Order: sequence, then C-alpha cells, then structure tokens
Amino acid sequence: MPRRWTAEQRRQKMRNYYKTEAGKIHKQKLRELRRREARLSEIRRACVGNVQRSRALSLVDEKKAKRILANRIPAQQSRVRKMQFVGNLESTVSELYKDLSLLQPQLDVARKQKQSLALINQELKSEGERLDRGDTGQ
Repeated sequence: MPRRWTAEQRRQKMRNYYKTEAGKIHKQKLRELRRREARLSEIRRACVGNVQRSRALSLVDEKKAKRILANRIPAQQSRVRKMQFVGNLESTVSELYKDLSLLQPQLDVARKQKQSLALINQELKSEGERLDRGDTGQ
C-alpha cells in the first residue's frame, strides 16, 4: 500500500523541490501560467462586458429598426400628401396663368382708354381755365 504523506510533509517536499534547478524552472513556468490565466480572465470579463453591451446595442438597433419600419408607412403617406399638394398648387398656377392671359388684353384696352381719357380731361381743363379767364381764343 502506498505511503500517504501529511499536508506538512507535502509542503516541505515542494519547498525542497523548488530549491532545485528543475523546481526553479517549474516555479517560473507556473508564475507565467498564472499571469496568462489572469490576463485571460481579464479578457473574458471584458468580452462578457462587450457581449452585454452588444446585446444592449442590438436591442437598441432592434428598437430603431422597428421604429424605422413603423415610420415607413406614415412617411409614404406624407410624401403622397405632399405630391397631391404640389399637384394642386401647379393646377392653381396654370389656372391663374390662363386667367392672366384672358385678362391681359382687357387690361391693355383699359390702359389705352385711360390715356385717351386723360388727354381729353387735360384738354377740357385747359379749355375751362381759358374760359374762366375770359379768353375765347377767337
């Protein structure tokens, strides 16, 4: 039956072993391994944090995508209303230009009448002034 060592005996054996050249190398490798494990655990914790953040971001992205999809129909309706409004404005503009083309000749006639009436009025005023002065002009 194999001999069982006590905890104190095992510790003493390890201390003696680490004093040897092979033990020193083994101890150095253990330290390096512990450092690597510590770095890996830090990286894992950072990755878990990143995963949690990316999950939160994916939830935000999902909400944003839902909002965008929900906005598409009202946005399309808004564009249709805008096109109808612009179409109504364009038809109103064309009607107003048509009215303008019909009224422009009438305006030209009225301006010519105004000019001729202004000339007649001027002549009548000057004749009235002449008559008031008693000048018959004959």
